[in-house]
Amino acid sequence: MQAYAMCEAIRKVGFTAEQICYVRKSSFYVHKVKTVLKKSRKVRLNYYWRYINRFLLKSGIRADYSKAVINKFDSFMEFVPHSGIYTFENVRECVSLYDVFVSGSDQVWNPDNCTDEWFFNFLPNEKKRIAYSASIGKKDIENSEKARLKPLIEKYSSIGVRENEGKELLSSFVSKKVTVVLDPVMLLSEEEWNKFDKWDFLKNEEYIFAYLVSYEKNIKDRIIDFSKRLKLKVVLVIDPRNVLNQNPKGTWIPFGTGVGPEEFIALMLNAKYVFTNSFHGTALAINFHKNFFTYYSRPVTDKENLNSRIDTVLDIFKCKSRLIFEDSKLSDEELKKSVDYSMINRIIESERVRCLDFLKNSIEEK
Repeated sequence: MQAYAMCEAIRKVGFTAEQICYVRKSSFYVHKVKTVLKKSRKVRLNYYWRYINRFLLKSGIRADYSKAVINKFDSFMEFVPHSGIYTFENVRECVSLYDVFVSGSDQVWNPDNCTDEWFFNFLPNEKKRIAYSASIGKKDIENSEKARLKPLIEKYSSIGVRENEGKELLSSFVSKKVTVVLDPVMLLSEEEWNKFDKWDFLKNEEYIFAYLVSYEKNIKDRIIDFSKRLKLKVVLVIDPRNVLNQNPKGTWIPFGTGVGPEEFIALMLNAKYVFTNSFHGTALAINFHKNFFTYYSRPVTDKENLNSRIDTVLDIFKCKSRLIFEDSKLSDEELKKSVDYSMINRIIESERVRCLDFLKNSIEEK
């Protein structure tokens, strides 16, 4: 959805765009394993469960379900203009095909995940590169990583990042101006996302849409309890690789073959309430004018938490009161209190104009 929105936003400001498909070298995964082993116990366990789930899929457990979901993601990718597939050996062949190269959005600059190609190290100096809604995904990085990233980022003519903490971090070691901008999913209006709302039966249902990017049983149980108090069905969507926790008891399953991006958009658009611990879940709930509540994806005590991205979007739109915690015991009055969008809508419109202007000017700037 970010890839789709990024290309659409560039089209809106007068240009054509496509996403470069780059496959990292296999040696990257050695780096990834070493990185994971340095993480907190909770993060390591999360990765272990991912691998256990992958093993179960390969063993045939819920494999048909997961394959159906993957097919839905593949189908949605047809909406995103794409290049051919490049590797380390041939990525330089794309240099002459484009006038401007854009990094973004999401954690394209997270040292745990990115290779130097994600910073366009294969471009000659005269080729223009800009960043839009890029994220480092961390509060801080080691000095060795700063030394690695500094010369790569200094070559960018314009830098837009997603989080306030990301701006502060980059500004501490990069001399270029850094601007906080909206995630590209918010550059498209609710009406522009409506093209993916193809299921009329959802409009006749009243339900809670719960999207947990990181599965937390306590949060899931609390949301189901809220749904009973509100007398609403609840749809739970989590990482499709997490096969052990799909479709838990007490939830409604409107799509028996799983949820892909199009179903996700439709569920979000038609929900009466949204509960999420996801940055993008929060951003889209605001963009779609939903009554929503947001949890942090990791505890504030976790030194590797990524809560800044949620804090930033809630701060921009003056919605910090919609942040709740795992043990929050909302009263019926608090639970049923609607979000007042009269002021928020004005902020959305002005921020969208500001960020589209930033994108257009960054592309056009000499």
